[in-house]
Amino acid sequence: MRKILFFSLLGSLTCGQNKKIDSLLNLYEKDPKKIEVLRQLSFEFENSNPEKSIYFSKLALNVSKNQKNNLEIYTSYRDLGGTYFMANKLDSAIIFLNKSIENSLISNEFKVRVLVDVANVYTQTRETIKTKEFVDKAL
Repeated sequence: MRKILFFSLLGSLTCGQNKKIDSLLNLYEKDPKKIEVLRQLSFEFENSNPEKSIYFSKLALNVSKNQKNNLEIYTSYRDLGGTYFMANKLDSAIIFLNKSIENSLISNEFKVRVLVDVANVYTQTRETIKTKEFVDKAL
């Protein structure tokens, strides 16, 4: 009985996720330059399909650059860093998070967020000196 309940619940969760992805893909088809939809698609694929997540994050970055939207450029670089982090591609995560820092001229708060993200990546690589360096910068 428990197995049936578990698989029923799992199936409904998967179905719900697929409906959300399908809905986002439909929105994307209607307006491929809508950055928020691209970012949401990236987030939805982050755990199940990291390569698709990276693809949509890169699309969001390209659209942001074309629109010269500095906030979205910063956010897209940060999202890419997070996506690479989740895919355990830590070198790439650091590269994109550092690009986000370079583009975080909007506010100090944004820069602090990314410095903490970089410190988290270095924690995973067990580079304690680098971790401390970025935590200190964030403070």
